[in-house]
Amino acid sequence: DAFNRLFSNDNSLLRAIRDIGLAATNSLPGLRRGFIREAAGLTGDLPRLAQGKPL
Repeated sequence: DAFNRLFSNDNSLLRAIRDIGLAATNSLPGLRRGFIREAAGLTGDLPRLAQGKPL
């Protein structure tokens, strides 16, 4: 929800903060990979149903 509010807001201060954060993430490969892994669902535990266990 916070990401949605951050990226859907056109406030110039938030836009500057967002641009700085994106530039920092882009320049740090380890951080970028971590975000990609998190977004792809490759971190953390799988839900019970995805593990083949009953709900």
